[in-house]
Order: sequence, then C-alpha cells, then structure tokens
Amino acid sequence: MFQLDKLQKGRAELNPPIRPLISSTRDPLDLELKVVYGEIPDDITGHVFINSSSGSVNSPYPYPKTFPDGSKNPEYGSPILLGGGFVMRYDFDQEGKVSLKARLLKSPAYYADEALKHGSHPQYPKWEQGFSAFKNLGITRMSFWLGCCDLLSTAITPIRYGNDQFDRLVATTDVGRPFEFDPKTLELKTAIGYLKEYANGVPGIVPWPFPVLQTTAHPAFDPVTKELFSVNYTKSTKLQLQESNLWPSLHRHHHAIEKDLEDKVKAWSSIEDKTEAREKLNEYFGNVHKKFPSHESKSKRFFRKLKHSISKFFGKVMKFFGIPSNEFAVKDEVYVHVFDGSKDLKTWRLVDEQGNDLQITQCCHQTTVSEDYFVFIDAAFKISMDLMFNNPFPHNDEIDNFIRKHTTLPQEPYTYVYIVARKDLKEGSKTVVAKKIKLEPEFIHCYLNYKNPDGKLTLYGASNSAACLAEWVRPFDKLVNGSDIEKDTAGIISAGVMDIGRISKYELDGEQGSLISEQILDAVGKLDQPEDLGAHTWGVGIYTFRDIISGSIPSNEITDIYFQCYGLEPRRLTEFIYELYKDYPNRKVPAPEVKKLSEEGIPHQLVRLNAQTFELEDYFQFPKAMKLGLCSLHIEKLSKTQDLELMGTSRY
Repeated sequence: MFQLDKLQKGRAELNPPIRPLISSTRDPLDLELKVVYGEIPDDITGHVFINSSSGSVNSPYPYPKTFPDGSKNPEYGSPILLGGGFVMRYDFDQEGKVSLKARLLKSPAYYADEALKHGSHPQYPKWEQGFSAFKNLGITRMSFWLGCCDLLSTAITPIRYGNDQFDRLVATTDVGRPFEFDPKTLELKTAIGYLKEYANGVPGIVPWPFPVLQTTAHPAFDPVTKELFSVNYTKSTKLQLQESNLWPSLHRHHHAIEKDLEDKVKAWSSIEDKTEAREKLNEYFGNVHKKFPSHESKSKRFFRKLKHSISKFFGKVMKFFGIPSNEFAVKDEVYVHVFDGSKDLKTWRLVDEQGNDLQITQCCHQTTVSEDYFVFIDAAFKISMDLMFNNPFPHNDEIDNFIRKHTTLPQEPYTYVYIVARKDLKEGSKTVVAKKIKLEPEFIHCYLNYKNPDGKLTLYGASNSAACLAEWVRPFDKLVNGSDIEKDTAGIISAGVMDIGRISKYELDGEQGSLISEQILDAVGKLDQPEDLGAHTWGVGIYTFRDIISGSIPSNEITDIYFQCYGLEPRRLTEFIYELYKDYPNRKVPAPEVKKLSEEGIPHQLVRLNAQTFELEDYFQFPKAMKLGLCSLHIEKLSKTQDLELMGTSRY
C-alpha cells in the first residue's frame, strides 16, 4: 500500500530543491537518479521514453513576468502545452540503477526562433524584433513573418520499417511534420515527408518558410504491414494576411494599436451580448488602418493592391475552370498519408460518400489502425487556424480577457469518427471515401482492436466530458470560489473538469460506416467515503494497455486498459470555465454539484478496465496531495508472466 509519509521522508533525506508547480529545464541532462520511495524492481529492463514541453527559447518554465532588462514578458501565463519538445530517456539496463538522458528536440524552425529571441538583435527597433519573432498565440507558436514553429512536444511513436531489427522513434505534434530522432543521442534525424508533400494551412501567396501544417499528434503505425498512417488537413479561411489592412498597420504601429485597443475594450467592458462585442471587434480591426496608416509609399500601396486584385481575378478564373486555387485561398480538405520508409509519402485526398471534401471543425489529434481500416477523429480539442489569429495581443490581459470572453466557444459535445477502408488506398487513385459516424459524448483519445472480424471494428474511447484541454488558467482568472488563482498555476491546462468523465466501447461496421452497439461507463465513486472512494472516472485522461504503440506487435484484442482519472482539483476550475460549460448538453452531474466537489477535491486514481466485461475491476487511489503527469506506460516483466505499470509522476 502506498504510504505518503514514507515518500515525504525519502524526499526530506535527499533534500531536493523546492521548485514551482510548473517548472522545467531546457539544458541537456545526463544523470543517475536516486530512489525516493520503494525499490527498483530487479526484473525490469529496457528504456522508457517520455516527451514533454519545456518552455520557449526565451526561458524554461515558469515564464517570468519580466525579462532581465525589466521589460514585460509576453510569454508569462502562456499554456504549458506550448513549449519546445524535450525528450527524456530513462535507462533500466543496469540492475538497481536508473539513469536519465534528456535533450531538446531542435527542428529547423527552432533555429529561426532562437535567432530571433528577445534581446538577440539590439541594433534593430524593439517593435521590428517583436513583430518578426515567434510568439505564443493561443496554443500555437507563430511568427507573422516566418510562419509556424513545430514544437514536437506531444508524443512519441515507435516505428519499424522493412527489415529493421529495432524500433525507430518519431516525435509528433498537432501542428507540424513528425520527425524521427535518434534513440541514443536524442537528436533529430529527419522529417517524415517533404514540405511539398503536405497541404499548407494558409494560402500559398503568404511567403512563410515555415508553413502551417495541421496534422495529428498520434499517427498510427501498423506493425504487421510496417506502414505509418497520418492525416493532414486544411480549413477554409480568408487569411490573406498580406492583403489585410491590419497587418501593414501592425508592422508600423504595433504598440500604439495595442494601447488603443486596450482603451477600447475598457470602454466596451459593460457589453454582455457576444454578437455586439464581436461586431465591435470586427469593425475596429477592419478600420484600424485609417487611424494608424501604414505609411506605405503611393507606388508600394498601388502595387500591393494591384497584386491582390490580380490574385483575386485569377483565383476566380481558376475556380471557374476547376483548377485548384490554393495559392490564393484555403479550402476544407483532408489527406491521408502512408509512409513505409521509402522515398516518398503515399497520399490520398479523402471525400465523403457524396464526393465532397471533409470538413474538420476542431482537430485530428488521434488516429488508430486495424488490419483493414484506418480511423481518425475530429477530436474534442480546439486547435484550428481561426483560434490562432483571433488576438494579435495575447500577452495583454485586458485585451485577452475581453476577446476570450466574447469569442470563445465550448468544444463540440460529440465526436465525428472517420473510417477509411485500407483496400481503397490504391496506387494510381487520388481520392478515397471516408465514412463518418457521430458519437456522443465527445472524446480526444481512442484505440482500435487490430483484428476486425467480418469488418466489425471495436473502438475504445476516453471521454473528456466538458474538460477543455485547449483552455488554460490565465493570470487574471478567478477560481470558481471567487479567489485569485494560486501562485505559479497560470498556464495549467485542462482548466477544470465540468462533468463526470466516461469510458466508451463502440462496435462499428467498417463497410457500412455505422454504429452497431455502444457501451458507456461512468463512476462518481462513493462520495461519502472520501478516503476510499472506490473506482471513479472523474477526469478520465491518458491510458495504456499491452503493446499500445508497439513497433512490432499488434494489439489484436485489447483485454485490460489502465486509465488515469485525474479527479477534481480546486486550483483548476475557474469562473470562466464554469460559465462556459455549465450548460453542457451531455451533463450527468449538475453543475453546482461539480462546483462543490471541485472545491472539496477528489483524488487522482489509476483504474483498470476489463475490456471484455466492460467493468472497472481494480483501482489505486493516490493521496490528495499527489497528482500524476500526463504519462502512462505498460511494461512487461522479464518473466513475461506478470505486468508492471510505470507512470511518470509530478508532485503538486
């Protein structure tokens, strides 16, 4: 049985430094770890790889309020999801010892980001540095001149092509190409695919060297056919940035416009109607160039307008003749990529059963594969181009608070699942039909049994019911009890769970694209016995099972799944999230009751689901003082007769 007092005693004996709740390093690490509690199993071997975010080129976590020169740090309070990839390898290859090697993953965009970081070029005006440098916009890092920084901080996927004897490792992100990295040195080796093989999320006329590539954080590898499946999608948008009156004015008057808009939102603070507030914002941005002219020369302004008039004309001509016009606009499209280790990606455009392009409303965070089908979802995770560009001043609390209040929408309360028959992915064909199924409630992660007898798919889902992973605690937020947020909690993700989480099991007809049956499980626990709740599903999150992402062994039939259920935490639920999700349509527990339970707190648990009986059979309840990080691993013992679960932990 876990004993918190022994853990605390072990920590006290080692006397580690006291760190803030959100903290990291970006320095290379080569360490031997010390045991704080318990013993290292004598029958564990191998290596554990964990990917994590680690702050920006300007500083690791926690982001300071100001830079060393005293100027305000615009990254303060940014979400902790938005950080550079930092891969950690824990080595268990020496009996009784655990060593750690960790390195920052440095994509090509990293070097541009590093070159433009704060204070790197004092000879240039601050406004010019600030406009060209990468900055945190929502949960994406962008430069208005250079494009999107692929942070590679979300996940790791093992792959094994052809005659490979050992797994290769791929680091992934929701926005950017996946990159293979060396498992020994932890240095990046190569991207999966050329840039030209991906669809750009902004019009081709926008000359960004680092395009916006909307992909998936969880590509699916088939260890039998040795193929990596992924998706790449675009969303229709009017983001012709070079034509917009806003951007030339921002280039010249960035700080003046920020101050002017701050004064405006203060004057608009009494507005409660969201439609009226949005109209005010649209009118302001549409006319800002009149008050703050770009000071372009007449000839430059003439040729800029001429260029875009010609672009519009040829765009219409190309559309009339059915010629793709992605140089001038972006439309809704989804592509499936298949990579088998050869030179080129194999790519197909996906359409619905009527031949129309698919439309992704949120993101394609998760994919999964069976022997005959590839499945991806429009996940309950709000990452999209429209969210990236709704506020050019995310560091300004007044502006951010107003824009968030009046433009933020809750995540969709359902999930669209898309099924692609692998037999249709034929060489020579350009389009393939994807069949769509609507499932409720919403979820962000899911996995298939590899075997699909007679075309029947078995899909397991973890529902983050009204738990919004795309939102984070802002410095100006108030907790649901009206108090200020606690120190060092700005930037925490999943800002509050607003209903009981659910675990789902769906039987799907792959050929017909239909739902055969569903089972949905939830457990509030024995709320009158807080010291031993029994298994609960508050805050269902990351999960694991045998061979979950193996590069060599398929999960033919999942038998047991281990879920982390994060519980309820008083420091997570803010007034903003409560108001945003109090009318959640799939609600099971009344919102006032969720508020009360959040203030009291419900501890973190590890629960085991028997996937065959679909019952929670085991659980382990952690003390309220302890929370676990977003990492779960399933490790086989050397004897291969029992299982051992190893989990990445962090102390709150």
